Amino acid sequence: MSARPQYRVIDAAPHLRIFDCVALKASLSAAACSDRWAAAQPGSSCHGCPLGRLHYADHHPDEHPPRRRASGSIGLCLRCGRRDLRLIRSAGICVGCYNRFLEWKKGRNSKGDPPATYRPLYLAEVAVQLQDGALERRCLEVLHQAELAGRVARDLPPGARFVPERKLTAWNPATREFERVCTRCGTRGLILERERRGVLERHQWCCGGEPAGSGWRFAPVRQPVMALPVEVAAEWLSGDPELTQEGGETWRATPYVCSACWQGQIEARRQAPGGRWRCRCAACGSESEDEK
Repeated sequence: MSARPQYRVIDAAPHLRIFDCVALKASLSAAACSDRWAAAQPGSSCHGCPLGRLHYADHHPDEHPPRRRASGSIGLCLRCGRRDLRLIRSAGICVGCYNRFLEWKKGRNSKGDPPATYRPLYLAEVAVQLQDGALERRCLEVLHQAELAGRVARDLPPGARFVPERKLTAWNPATREFERVCTRCGTRGLILERERRGVLERHQWCCGGEPAGSGWRFAPVRQPVMALPVEVAAEWLSGDPELTQEGGETWRATPYVCSACWQGQIEARRQAPGGRWRCRCAACGSESEDEK
């Protein structure tokens, strides 16, 4: 968690606590910091700031911290990373990515030609535990794991969290693919699934018999969402040779979930090429240490 700064009081406004904000390089009151944090857009200095979250909790002790933006707002697109386009709230991506998806779905772009450079999406899943203890397997079409973690984290209801789901798998040499294994009897390849309104339902054919209803198919083994401490995420990114020249003042989404709270997506930033990455979680305020 972020340490409290040194507050001071001025004669003109003795009721305000003033401090020096390092990120903004300005003096702010704790109340103003709270308001800026609540209204911050993804990628800004205030978005996800742990000190802003503390100040918001000080001034709104009975409220759940807001993290929802209305449709049409400008913010970080978790698919392409742009910050200058309007977001489609229902899809969680910018209008540019949404339009490219519609073109690919129709098989033609605005010129009537088939999309040539579009990267197809894949179906990804993640397990979420609701406040009442019920387990849901969320299902989304995404371009990469960072989009999956970010979109699910943005839509988590109060009290919900990511959970590590136990998956038994076995290699099938005939198909050269991994298969799911029944947790009850150990039979391979007889786990079925179907999607209903973005939630996956599972059925063990070997133990449960013929499933009821339609839409069932064999459940593939998908890449799981990985949870890490922010310090470990920073070390992994800092040691990646493909990211050597990356740098900038804005925070970017990562494919990792924060293992301290299991509710937030880890964001990362490196201010200068070749330096150490810094990571944080906007949900719980965990933050890796600055480079020394």
